[in-house]
Amino acid sequence: MAKKEVQVEYKVLNTQFNSGIKDITGKLSTLNKEFKLQQETMKNSASETEKLEGKLEKLNKELDLSKERTKLTADAVEMAKKQ
Repeated sequence: MAKKEVQVEYKVLNTQFNSGIKDITGKLSTLNKEFKLQQETMKNSASETEKLEGKLEKLNKELDLSKERTKLTADAVEMAKKQ
């Protein structure tokens, strides 16, 4: 009986982890698409400073999402160790 409980709990944790990673990956994809659109829009009309500010903003958002992904992964590892 204990094995079934562990398997069910593991599947729930794994499902939550996969869902979280999928969500972050989707956000990164959206961020990249928005950045490409912004760069295309700014191509001929914006100054280099504005272009670099846009790139910096994108990189900061990517960093935040990467931190979120790292925390999610670390939490999943800790939960797996407790099993």
